[in-house]
Amino acid sequence: MEESIDYQESSTMPSAQEPETIPIENREIVSSNPITELNSSFTTLKSVIPNFPSLDKSPQHYIDRYNNEPKYHSWFDSQFPFYSIDDVVGYKLTSVDGFPSLDKSPQHYIDRYNNEPKYHSWFDSKFPDISIYNILGYKDPISVPEWIRNNAGWWATGEITDSTFATGIEFILENDIIVISDVPSGNVLGDEIPVWIRNNALWWSQNLISEDEFVNSEISYSRRNYCN
Repeated sequence: MEESIDYQESSTMPSAQEPETIPIENREIVSSNPITELNSSFTTLKSVIPNFPSLDKSPQHYIDRYNNEPKYHSWFDSQFPFYSIDDVVGYKLTSVDGFPSLDKSPQHYIDRYNNEPKYHSWFDSKFPDISIYNILGYKDPISVPEWIRNNAGWWATGEITDSTFATGIEFILENDIIVISDVPSGNVLGDEIPVWIRNNALWWSQNLISEDEFVNSEISYSRRNYCN
């Protein structure tokens, strides 16, 4: 299961030599507030291949695999022929000695920043002009478009179909509008949708729960549905 997330041996995979441009328009839902640009000001080698490197894996995890697994070594070199493993999965040096540490995952730092006010203040004081995501080598997540929030409310009250709503959720995941690692592909919601999913959609559309709480509830459900 881990290898299917970490890398895929496929001739259709985008590579660092010719990175694939991800379409930003949603062709099945008409948006009143379309996204025309996705983090174009920050360039990165991370996520050229979706979910690689994963937010919940440390750079050292990938470096060890590269050094110890010939098959993995060959795969990486085929996808990033002009870059080292450190260039793609590592962290850039900062003015703070030992930060970020190669044996800590990006998610470790993101969680600390979001959940520990003291840590949040320390980071902002040390790096006032760069986000926690950028310091770890990732683009900043983009706010969910208002049309997707509207769709959530309409879906919860039965005004639009399941498939139309699912397309919007897939859109925000595929375009890294909210960055969540290890997201299954394919049918996001499944065939039978529990009432609590609809309730969450309604509450999110009314700003009663956060974007992260809503999307994480969708992903938690889709993972269970995907694995069964």
